[in-house]
Amino acid sequence: MGDLPNLICPGAQKAGTTTLYQVLRQHRDIACGDAKEPQFFDKFFENGVDWYRKLYKNAKDARYLMDFTPGYMSEEIFVERMRQTLGEDIRILFMLRNPVDRMYSAYNMFKKAGIESENDARKAFYRDFGDYLNKAGRTRYFRDGLYGEQISYFMERFPVENMKFIIFEEFTKDIMTSAREIFDFLGLDDDGAIDYGVWANKTRAVKATKKAVLTRKAANLVPRKLLAVVPLKTRKFMRHVIYRTFLRTRAYDDSVKDHALCAEMMDKYMPGIKDLEQIIGRDLSIWYGKYQES
Repeated sequence: MGDLPNLICPGAQKAGTTTLYQVLRQHRDIACGDAKEPQFFDKFFENGVDWYRKLYKNAKDARYLMDFTPGYMSEEIFVERMRQTLGEDIRILFMLRNPVDRMYSAYNMFKKAGIESENDARKAFYRDFGDYLNKAGRTRYFRDGLYGEQISYFMERFPVENMKFIIFEEFTKDIMTSAREIFDFLGLDDDGAIDYGVWANKTRAVKATKKAVLTRKAANLVPRKLLAVVPLKTRKFMRHVIYRTFLRTRAYDDSVKDHALCAEMMDKYMPGIKDLEQIIGRDLSIWYGKYQES
């Protein structure tokens, strides 16, 4: 085992990757660092590889070290940094969800975090889609669902046989079977001690208080170099305290989705989904049939 991660899961569905992370970390030959999402290649790259390496200094001797940062898929420069730092002989897991459902999941997550202030999902999505069409920098919703474009960044730099494509809907339906396929991909046996009943991070619709929004804005003013000197475990604890203190939550209800809006967004995603089917060699009709008008 080296002292840098060699098992990367760059997204694109946080709920699924959280559950997968909890399953894989139980295996004797897989270890994690100080955080599930070190965010090295997207946020803290300027801190240097020694900073990244130290996050795994307490990892046990194992064949694989994990980095499950979802933001790594979003920009080509992050993927190139990964190749230059880790080399090509790594394993990459892609958790891919219906892009419309992923969009709603991101919307609820950003509402919870106080990042998104728009209470109307339609307005939020079309604002974001307009920004995407106008190439107005990084957008939060639509572009992150264009998986084929993002996966191409990896295929240009890593052997395709080192990649495993996991369909979120299949994974959540049968976690044990999906996880065992991943162990096989990694050349590992199911060691018989895995708890597969860890369906974690089920989405909750939330309403952020004004204090939460102001707290998030204040946190964004803290320089990244200053954040980098705070241990990841400490940052995680502080974030948990802030969320518990300033957020009100209610149980998630799938009916909050606007079916007509979902159908509209699916129409916009269809060309990309068709391309993705060719890229990864999978039938994705499980996605585009969901919101078809009856």
